[in-house]
Amino acid sequence: MEIFISWSGEQSKAIAESLRNWLPKVIQNLKPWISVSDIEKGTRWLKDISERLEKTNFGIFCLTQENLNAPWLIFEAGALSKTIDSSRVCPILYNFESTLLVGPLSQFQATKLRKEDMYKLLQDMNKCLGDKALSESQLEESFIVWWPKLEESINDISSIRSSVAQERSDRELLEEILGTVRNISRQSDLYEETSKVLIRLTPREEKIIRMKFGLGEEKIFTTKEIAKYFEMDEEKIEELEDKALRKLRDPAFYKIYSFLMSQGLEKDT
Repeated sequence: MEIFISWSGEQSKAIAESLRNWLPKVIQNLKPWISVSDIEKGTRWLKDISERLEKTNFGIFCLTQENLNAPWLIFEAGALSKTIDSSRVCPILYNFESTLLVGPLSQFQATKLRKEDMYKLLQDMNKCLGDKALSESQLEESFIVWWPKLEESINDISSIRSSVAQERSDRELLEEILGTVRNISRQSDLYEETSKVLIRLTPREEKIIRMKFGLGEEKIFTTKEIAKYFEMDEEKIEELEDKALRKLRDPAFYKIYSFLMSQGLEKDT
């Protein structure tokens, strides 16, 4: 059974990697997947995530106090909730209470990263395996054997610097979103919704973003070409681009792309 594990930040990443290694040891028929480990170099990682979500039977979100509003988690939660039953999406909480959950992740039944709750989660996963499920006694025995290993990893997590800086940065995601929107028909509702989000930018910022990503343009312009168009230094253009992308870091924009993923990632003009 395919298990999609979502993470954001260093502590969350450590939890995700620990679960990826631990779950198949308790239940051999579980196949956990996290993008940091399982995307081959050179592939389009966002497309790979989309394809993986389509095959997923169960979703886990590794949550810490620092990543509750992380765009990546909101993005993947929205996409995952459209592909599988909500009872098979589970936020795992590290060192905080479920009352802090807001937004898309608050609709799911949360699990604390502790022995009793994790065993209940394994029981739910095991039930989803149908005739491949372990007997209750087999599951209990396997859990007792392997729980100390996960507990050891959990105890080490507190020493990891808490940060939402990560390989899968917000800027990377925004650039992928904008790049993909370019390939959507301008007559589509999704393209129109994206244009509405871009309105929050100043006219110059919007023009820079449209030129940089080819949105409504005949081609994609380089920073040098954009600088020449505005008669400005390239460094200043880069500053304006960064400012514009920061303004676009909003759950509404990621929700747009979550919908796109649920419909199929590639939609050529």
